[in-house]
Amino acid sequence: DRVVTAKKPRTVNASDTAPRPDRGAGAMPPKLHDECGQATQAFAAGNAAKQAGDHLGALAQYSAGLDSVRSVELRSALLANRSLTLATLGRYEEALADGLACAEIRPSWSRTFECQASALHGLGHTQEADASARLAAALAVLKKDPKNAESKQRVKETRRETRELREQRLDRDAPSHTQAPPTSPGSAPQASGA
Repeated sequence: DRVVTAKKPRTVNASDTAPRPDRGAGAMPPKLHDECGQATQAFAAGNAAKQAGDHLGALAQYSAGLDSVRSVELRSALLANRSLTLATLGRYEEALADGLACAEIRPSWSRTFECQASALHGLGHTQEADASARLAAALAVLKKDPKNAESKQRVKETRRETRELREQRLDRDAPSHTQAPPTSPGSAPQASGA
């Protein structure tokens, strides 16, 4: 008697687009196909351009894909790839905006916070970048073992730390409205008492 066991299906992540013999360069992971195909083609073309070192071409493809995407999963993959491409080009503010947009639609995806960490590091916000990187790592661990109470607590604490650091940065970077309004020439304060 021979016992045959089924192989466990391979989990495909949006970042899993490296060329393999069974897929062409820049091919879409099977899980991410969209209904219209345009976003899928743009994603694959962007990955191929990025692998070839054409970061501006990759950026254009990811942006074009975002114009026609329907699925949350593919939208987040396009945003993440565009964020990392923007960071590679030194366009850190835009990279951070894409990383934050990705977090809006997929807040439990570790890659979201890897993108934010890359952009924040480029902007010189080291503490916040480190917290985002720790959150990405904690989310990755939690994905592998979703019932692990310690991992859940680590994610919760790191989310709080990341949020607090972001709020501090935004408060620091906000324009100050506490200055006195400028006076126009000839409107000097009047001396009182005569």
